[in-house]
Amino acid sequence: MNIAVAALFKTVHYIYSICRKYGEKQKSYLSWNTNSFNVSNNYNQNTNIIVHSPITTDERSQTLSWLSPLKSWERHHGVAANRIAGVGGWVLKTSEFQAWRSRKGNDSVDAVLFCYGAPGVGKTFICSLAIDRLCDESAGCSIGVACLYCDYRCQGDQMPTNMIGSLLKQFVAGLPEVPGVIKEAFQTAKGQLGGRAPQLHKIIDLFPKVLALYEQAFIFIDALDELHIELRVEFIRALGQIARESPNTQIFVTGRLHVQAELDRHLTKSLSTISINPKDEDLRAYLKMRLHTDPDPDAMDDDLKHEILTHLPRQFSRIFLLVALQTDAILGETTIHNRRETLYRVANRLNDVYRTTLERIIQQPGNKQKLGIAVLMFVSLVGRAVHVDELCDAIGLYEGSHDLNTGIKNAPSIETLLGSCLGLVTFDRETSTVRLVHTTSVIPCLTPTLLEQ
Repeated sequence: MNIAVAALFKTVHYIYSICRKYGEKQKSYLSWNTNSFNVSNNYNQNTNIIVHSPITTDERSQTLSWLSPLKSWERHHGVAANRIAGVGGWVLKTSEFQAWRSRKGNDSVDAVLFCYGAPGVGKTFICSLAIDRLCDESAGCSIGVACLYCDYRCQGDQMPTNMIGSLLKQFVAGLPEVPGVIKEAFQTAKGQLGGRAPQLHKIIDLFPKVLALYEQAFIFIDALDELHIELRVEFIRALGQIARESPNTQIFVTGRLHVQAELDRHLTKSLSTISINPKDEDLRAYLKMRLHTDPDPDAMDDDLKHEILTHLPRQFSRIFLLVALQTDAILGETTIHNRRETLYRVANRLNDVYRTTLERIIQQPGNKQKLGIAVLMFVSLVGRAVHVDELCDAIGLYEGSHDLNTGIKNAPSIETLLGSCLGLVTFDRETSTVRLVHTTSVIPCLTPTLLEQ
């Protein structure tokens, strides 16, 4: 490994150790790592769809915060904002989804719908699409909606008590007033030991009393497989108990196929499934959007557009993420000739595409290669979503600095930092956080041999 690369690793390691050592400084950012769903900002209309109503009193706010510190409407908005119109709509047209959606306590229809697929096929986008569609169609109805976006980088926050409490919190917040049983539980806990946090079994006991106030209740859980196995089993068991005691509850889950065995064992053996694989029309809709927003339209002609729309869906028919990353690589070139060469010099596996993208990062001119690698390593090593100010603060630090407050002043703009990563890191404007474009890890591809190139 040459001196420059060694220095880069040393710098990134120093940044990482600084953020760990001065964890108290970073705690203010942790509130942005959210895993529960609050849909009020999208659907808070003057109808009796029971999703969310504004918090108008301190007591109401305190009660909701007591139920769980988690929230994820910001995460949902971020996911929804990046969806392409029409993409994934085929899932909502399947007989399995239609039957699940209109079940209304019909015992002949499964109350649990499990959508499974490989990494990068678009499960999270489909989950957010299903949430929005349900809310759109439920205006004027007594419908409750709650959701969790699981994230392996937020294991410290994703404890079963917090997650189940967050679901209850969302249903409570959807009511015009906080139910008396919730008020009583809060007041009792507030008077014990200076204020006790709710316990999991007590939260579960409160669920049927709240869900009974709804005609239907829908729970959406995205990326269940990203929870740690022990926490996942406890969480699934809690969901199972809630579903058994509240027959008006329906559950929508996304994840990789292996978690179906756990759902069968701990939730219900009677569930419907949908295999998530991107359709050609989904991939073409995405590619048309990307071509329409081409940053260098002079490096494109009709023939090349046709080749991209034909070749990429055929080459990557099952992995949406591969299409996205390969499109980044193609549009990153500045001539029609180079773009066409990149189109046909494609990789067939996710790791190959990561490696190709990393090679492009390292070949960037000036300081961008070091910035790109530093951002990737920092976001990966921190192990959770990172607030944009936190990232800038860390990247702006340098070895020998004694003032931790000067880091953000020395950092490039967030646009420069993201641009140096060539699509492998994404910015969620709703939560002001940055994260890897997908949970599959980039770092194993970042080998010393590759860096030396």
